[in-house]
Amino acid sequence: MRSLPYLITFAAITLVWAIDLPVTLGAHPWWSQQAALIGGAIGLALGFAASFLGNRQRVLAVIFPLLMLVGFAVAKHGQITFAASYGDDALAGKLWYFGWFSTGIFFSATILSWGKRLLNR
Repeated sequence: MRSLPYLITFAAITLVWAIDLPVTLGAHPWWSQQAALIGGAIGLALGFAASFLGNRQRVLAVIFPLLMLVGFAVAKHGQITFAASYGDDALAGKLWYFGWFSTGIFFSATILSWGKRLLNR
């Protein structure tokens, strides 16, 4: 039962990767699956490390989704700015790229923290 949140998180990462959800939401097709897999793995490790914080998990169950939304907003801003500059704005491209990795990281950390919170009551 203790490993169930990790299996759910792994299944969610695999599903996001399999249906290529980041492309649907605005990531570039060349690196969208990288963002899902690498970001998901880092987020799984982050969620595992956060599990040792004890009572602060309740706070992380709120902070992780907020950081996921911030990462998504940064990625969308980078995408729009990069497209408006016809690919000349390197900073906007980096915001787009790393914003998607941040979204993947905090997506999987969110799923793990919520799963641990719901299943360990």
